[in-house]
Amino acid sequence: MARCARPVGPDRGGQGGGRAAVAARGHPLLRDAAPAGDRRQQHAGQPRPRQQRLGPQRAEYTARRQLAQIDRFLRTRVPGFEESYVVQSGTHVGVRESRRVLGDYRLTGHDILAARTFPDVVAHGAYPVDIHNPRGSGTVLKRVPQGSFYDIPLRCLVPRDTERLLVAGRCISGTHVAHSSYRVMPIAMATGHAAGVCAALTVRHGRGPRGLPYRLVQRELLRQGARLRTSAD
Repeated sequence: MARCARPVGPDRGGQGGGRAAVAARGHPLLRDAAPAGDRRQQHAGQPRPRQQRLGPQRAEYTARRQLAQIDRFLRTRVPGFEESYVVQSGTHVGVRESRRVLGDYRLTGHDILAARTFPDVVAHGAYPVDIHNPRGSGTVLKRVPQGSFYDIPLRCLVPRDTERLLVAGRCISGTHVAHSSYRVMPIAMATGHAAGVCAALTVRHGRGPRGLPYRLVQRELLRQGARLRTSAD
């Protein structure tokens, strides 16, 4: 059975890459994302605390209130914005982090900040480590070395202890720190492209993702125009 990593805590907002693969609650690939201390209220039919039930509503209310505060600040404190007004905002708050599958390799923050390379690379990333404190205020921002980018190996897309399954987007195998970089949409699109190519090749060659030579995936990605630096370059 594949295992699923639990994020350190919920963090609403930001640029979330798309989720792929499994999304059904209770699926064996997914484990409860709530910390053990929060699960005690869910046994024996006990209702969750009011604060937990109102989590999304509280986030919506806070975000709308902050939008009004920013609008007021710009018009009253920043020269040139006196006649400005809000044109639009997001329809709802986004969820920055949720469940992550544990794959054959787990990408780490060190891999990202060291711009690490992998022989089975299928996508690249260069977005900074960008962590909004899940337990309060504050942001951690650490950049990839200038002019560099890191590799995402095919193994991050292959869940442990499963066959014939691939994941893409922000639920790929990685730590909380690594996720804060690869979660953004361009990188999610790149891993989605890689997963799609890999899936098609597994059907063509009649074998699972683990039995497929990664160079076949790389070759097809390059043929389709993907920007990919491989060890053969």
